[in-house]
Amino acid sequence: MKNNILKPAILLALCSLTANAGALEDRVSKLEDMLSKSKPTSMDNRFFNDFEFHGYARVGAFLNKDGESAGIAALDGIPSKNRLGNESKAYWEAELVKGFDIGKESWAKFHIMFQGGNDNYDPYGGDKNANIPNLFVEMGGVLPNKDAVAWVGRRFNAREDIHITDFYYRNYSGTGFGLQNIKLGEGKLNTSLVLKDIDSSDKTYTFHNEYTQGNWNYELALKSGDNSTSNVADSGIEMSVDYSLSGFYGLSNGWSKIVLQAGKGLSAGSGLGNSGSNTNLDDASSFRVLTTGLMESDNFLLMPQLVYQHDNNYDGKENAKRDWFSVAARPVVPINKNFAMQFGLAYDYVTLNKEASDKKGGLFSATIAPTLKLDSSNFWNRPELRLFANYNKFTGDQINIKEEGDGFNFGMQAEVWF
Repeated sequence: MKNNILKPAILLALCSLTANAGALEDRVSKLEDMLSKSKPTSMDNRFFNDFEFHGYARVGAFLNKDGESAGIAALDGIPSKNRLGNESKAYWEAELVKGFDIGKESWAKFHIMFQGGNDNYDPYGGDKNANIPNLFVEMGGVLPNKDAVAWVGRRFNAREDIHITDFYYRNYSGTGFGLQNIKLGEGKLNTSLVLKDIDSSDKTYTFHNEYTQGNWNYELALKSGDNSTSNVADSGIEMSVDYSLSGFYGLSNGWSKIVLQAGKGLSAGSGLGNSGSNTNLDDASSFRVLTTGLMESDNFLLMPQLVYQHDNNYDGKENAKRDWFSVAARPVVPINKNFAMQFGLAYDYVTLNKEASDKKGGLFSATIAPTLKLDSSNFWNRPELRLFANYNKFTGDQINIKEEGDGFNFGMQAEVWF
């Protein structure tokens, strides 16, 4: 009798529980739906997460034998010097990049970079006002050529340098617009139109084109100047050809290249390889040949530089001629995984025929720098902590020569990039 009474009761309880479970499941489902609607969307997540931070910095002390602040040793008007233990006390760049991605083929990025530095050892003052060299937007996947990238704004553009001497033999930075990575035939094309202020009243417009196919790189730049100075060129043209060799001049692992550059008018002299100059005559002309590379091995690293440049009708003077020769090298000897001995060597020599007078002068510079780093067998690995001793000697006529930094100097430096 009891069993007959219990069975219906148990069945009734189970039915009730099943009904309650179904209702609970419905309530949980509704709650999850409400929470999903209150959460940030995937685009909001990307807004907070798709950020990049890049930077470069160097900081240290540079003193002469008397313990006083030393100047940078360089030939005036020459864009190259032994960099190791011979550069400004503090310099930095910090770049923020915000990405936009809607989950399809197209994307965009906003770049803003701050730049500054000083020669002051005071941590609480003396900083120069920060510049903003990068302030631009780029987009990809929005053109018929899906690999192409479009950009508009102010930016570092088409820059290439030789690291050991800080020599930017190519630098077409400015404000404008451009297209990069355009597939054309078997190669890729970069093209841009940039405006650059030369001074408070003069501007230069540069239409720059660069085509790369295999080991070859070809460049054509046309310039137009808005110059207020009389007898100064208002246009310019330059061309260059680069060839990348196999390994380090075919001798070992690494890379190497040869670069030929020629320019006329605004593209001569200090305007060769960059966004322009406002001191050149119409018939000013320049020619430059250079080579550099990097030898890589576990127990020895080497970056060399060889440069020759000839300038005709130089610095706004008819029949003025200048010849510049430069040889430099940075050998690096890893001692163990985290310690290396670095050596900087450079010699620059200038002959100048200007206003019926001949002048000749040069600068020899040598540096030794014991260095701590995370991977001493990687030339590009940073950060580095260095102590250094540096010697500079000016030779010949002291014309167009900065005499700062002459003699023995010493100091310490940290350098980092990421």
